[in-house]
Amino acid sequence: MADLHALLIGAAIDPPYVLVGHSLGAWVVMVYAGDYPDEIDGAVLVEARPPDASRQWLAALPPASVDESAALRGNRDEFTSFEHSPGRNNEGLDIATSAEQAKAAPGFGSKPLVVLSVADGAPFWEGLDPALAARLEVIRNELQTELATLSTNGRLVSVKSSGHDVPRDQPDSVVAAIQDVLAA
Repeated sequence: MADLHALLIGAAIDPPYVLVGHSLGAWVVMVYAGDYPDEIDGAVLVEARPPDASRQWLAALPPASVDESAALRGNRDEFTSFEHSPGRNNEGLDIATSAEQAKAAPGFGSKPLVVLSVADGAPFWEGLDPALAARLEVIRNELQTELATLSTNGRLVSVKSSGHDVPRDQPDSVVAAIQDVLAA
């Protein structure tokens, strides 16, 4: 976070900030807010992957078997090796370490927080047994709700007609969330 802090200072962008993070970028927002709480006035987390998601999703999967579907094998792989292999993501991130840092972040206190989450996560679970897909979706929804509790002034907003890439699919929802945080 020191790099982001130095970048903002070097660019003469003075606090306070309303930070917006999409997907794993939400973790940057969470950690920055913990490291520099006096510089943050609020935040928007857009289709954030909750830092504990992989652990909980992995625990919901049935035991591995040689005849499991490709979809099940792919999800199991993402919930395990993807997070521990920086070469498997475009940014070269150590996702497991980043998740631990985000989990350890203290939250946003009473600062305004909007969590945008897609209304229909079914496409995330394509190819899985419907009962398992439903269970994973329940966990996803519970974790999104938990993210909103990182502030006593947090709320969850369901985004319709969007996949994971909410900024591309429904940019107006991101703009509205930012405006809500600025108004608060």
